[in-house]
Amino acid sequence: MGRPPEGERGLTQCSGDLAISLGTSDTVFGISNEHKPSLQGHIFPDPVDAEDYMVMLVYKNGSLTREGGKIGFYYKEHEILPPLPVGEHRYVLEKFENDSLDDLRERTVDEFDAPSEVRALIEGQLLSMRAHAEKIGMPSPPRRIIATGGASSNECILSLMASIFGCDIYTVQRP
Repeated sequence: MGRPPEGERGLTQCSGDLAISLGTSDTVFGISNEHKPSLQGHIFPDPVDAEDYMVMLVYKNGSLTREGGKIGFYYKEHEILPPLPVGEHRYVLEKFENDSLDDLRERTVDEFDAPSEVRALIEGQLLSMRAHAEKIGMPSPPRRIIATGGASSNECILSLMASIFGCDIYTVQRP
């Protein structure tokens, strides 16, 4: 994200909201009234409200991964969050037939068909964002998400984001 943090506060973000920038680096911003330091993100004084803090998570493999190409995690370079090795990690869930998870099994696979590959890549990124946002104290589900950046114009990505985070997604109007 090429803008300073106060640029994200210009999105009319309120406590309980998340802003997600889907650019070269994916970035998740949230506002909190609690200071919860974490090794998995950044916490700054809020540039708008001196009583609040701005929480920021940065993923360097954002559009780089989406444009390169079941749950999959794809790391062309070492990732900031989570600290996993470079590579492509794909998983298929088996016996996913009822509400019980007792018989659920996972297995790794070398590849998916093309449509599943794309969906797994995007779902994996969004699941990682949600998990890390929750871990550093952001609300789950958020009140709403404000999506920005180049990939925020993709309705399919926004639909997956709404499903994974469990809230409405809003975008910034573009000229």
